[in-house]
Amino acid sequence: MPLVSVSLVVGELYKRYRSGDISMEQFKSMSASATGIKFAKFTALLVGLSIPGVNVVVGAGMVARWSTRYPSIWRDAGDPWKDQLSESNIRLSMLISAGYCERTAIRRPVRR
Repeated sequence: MPLVSVSLVVGELYKRYRSGDISMEQFKSMSASATGIKFAKFTALLVGLSIPGVNVVVGAGMVARWSTRYPSIWRDAGDPWKDQLSESNIRLSMLISAGYCERTAIRRPVRR
C-alpha cells in the first residue's frame, strides 16, 4: 500500500519536473520527503492497528475521519433499500416469513 501511494506522488512530481515547474534538486528533495512522510504514516498506522484495544480506537478514528472528509460517500449512496422494499416484495416477504410456500401458498410444516 505505501509503495502505490509513494509511486503516485513521485509520478506526479516527475510530471512537474518534466514540464519544467520544478528543478531536479527540488524533485529529489520533494520525492525523498514525500517517501519518508508516507512510510512514517504507514508505520504509525500499522503500529496503532496492531495493539489490542488501541486498534478499535484507531479504526473508529479512521472511519470518523473518512466520513467527515468525504461526506459525498454517504450523501451519494442514497437509500439502499429503496428499490428492494416495493409493496409486492413486502407482501412476499411477509408470506415467506409466516411459513407459506412462495409458489403454492401452502403452509409449510414447521420443524421444531
